[in-house]
Amino acid sequence: MREFKPISVYFMPDGLQAVVFLYPEDGVKGNEDLLTIVIGFFEGTFLLTHLYKETPPRPMTHQLIINIMKQFGANIAKVVITGLKNGIFYSNIHCAFQGQQHVLDSRPSDAMVLAAITGAPIYIEEEVIRKHKNHVQFGRLDEVLKEIDPAKMPKM
Repeated sequence: MREFKPISVYFMPDGLQAVVFLYPEDGVKGNEDLLTIVIGFFEGTFLLTHLYKETPPRPMTHQLIINIMKQFGANIAKVVITGLKNGIFYSNIHCAFQGQQHVLDSRPSDAMVLAAITGAPIYIEEEVIRKHKNHVQFGRLDEVLKEIDPAKMPKM
């Protein structure tokens, strides 16, 4: 399992999807280390907002979840992206509550937003990383990836 960090979000021209760019915490060697996950437009907007440390004037859904957890003394320890099947990523949110550990099934998009809000680390299973290297990308995204220089991407 390796720790990754979302560093940017690219919004697809269709206006319905966004692509999250994640790089390993142990250093960026190039685009071969890049992991991309396609998520919904709204989740991409929420993620980008929190990556830039901006706070909406009123709590959005993800912030509400964090507020409820805090109110009851629970916290997010980590997010783990656990699987990639038929182009769909799977993840778990690891929470601590009253001295016990709990694992919650979650869409990676929601899990990454919650991690961005709380500062919880995001881990990706090695098998997912291997499968991702063989994963078919979406048309225009392949062109975008060729143009990316990881060293020039903004640091969040």
